[in-house]
Amino acid sequence: MDLISPQIKRYRDRVWHTAYIQDKLWASYVGRAPAPNLSQWRMPSPATDDEEDARPWASLGNSAAEQVRGSWMASTFTWTCKLARIVELVLINM
Repeated sequence: MDLISPQIKRYRDRVWHTAYIQDKLWASYVGRAPAPNLSQWRMPSPATDDEEDARPWASLGNSAAEQVRGSWMASTFTWTCKLARIVELVLINM
């Protein structure tokens, strides 16, 4: 029996990655070493979710174009995490 559901695990991983991205942004802004360092953690990269990418943006407008376009939220989040890892490498090797 799993202690947490796969959906809750995904949410927890997303919170961790969001904090990770925020730390890289602050570290690069103030010029300090990033923490936590990914070499000390075994957190897998977030996976893209085609279903989430296909969902339309939740917006105030109801135009047909907005309803057809996907949000690309999962892909954007995944690539933002990958860019944060590059920022970490840059900050560590400066």
